[in-house]
Amino acid sequence: MVRNRGPFATRNPWRRIAWSTVSGLTVGSVLVGFILLPIVNRSAAVPIWDAICTALGLRPFSSLAKRQPPAQYASTVQWSFGEVGAANGGDPKKGAFVALNCAACHGDRGVSLANWIPSLAGMRRDALVKQLIDYGSGHRTWPVMNAIASVLSADQIRDVAAYFNSLRQPDEVADPGLLAGGRGLRSDDPTIHLVYAGDPARGIAPCASCHGLNGQKLAAPVLAGQHPKYMERQLSAFRGGDRRNDEGEQMRVIAAKLTDAEISRLTTFLSSGKQ
Repeated sequence: MVRNRGPFATRNPWRRIAWSTVSGLTVGSVLVGFILLPIVNRSAAVPIWDAICTALGLRPFSSLAKRQPPAQYASTVQWSFGEVGAANGGDPKKGAFVALNCAACHGDRGVSLANWIPSLAGMRRDALVKQLIDYGSGHRTWPVMNAIASVLSADQIRDVAAYFNSLRQPDEVADPGLLAGGRGLRSDDPTIHLVYAGDPARGIAPCASCHGLNGQKLAAPVLAGQHPKYMERQLSAFRGGDRRNDEGEQMRVIAAKLTDAEISRLTTFLSSGKQ
């Protein structure tokens, strides 16, 4: 039996009118809110579908296609027992041949005549290996060194490091007396105190904790006999973030807290070899 009268009549036109009105409002709201307004208000640099997805609370399509940037590492060097042994196992005789390419800048016997170019004579093998690998991978930047290091094989890097390490001069060896006697820790000289005790109040570790007597920590370079101006440039580069190949950011953290005057006094003292 068909109900023709009353609010529940099967042929009641108001039922269709209500459903049509609700459906129309819903569709209109979606069109205006999620399509028309995003198109009108979107930036010219934002694709239309990104604007629509954002309005719907979804992740834009373009972001799904973007690759996440690679993790930033200070160096590709990863020290293991095997790597340490390899770094210290080069052949200095073969390295002498490779070093012919280095003499123009670093000197015939590894002692640079220019104060902004480092002397390499007597440098630790592992320190040289790390820096050459960093130059080759681009983690440390200097156009000339990047070009040279990028074409060296792993064996050539170890050989040339062994060669420069063999060139240590007797007068380049630091005098251990100051540290052995403990006078550095008791000194009233702020520079000596920075070298051996650091400045805990400012979070500055002592230079000797890594570089010590001609270098103690793995891959820490020898500073005795090094050009002060070269070391000043490197500390300034660490402080400004131009050099970033220090694992753990230890050099960047320390350099950021040093004044220009402290850097000048430290590099002069450290280069003297009276560590």
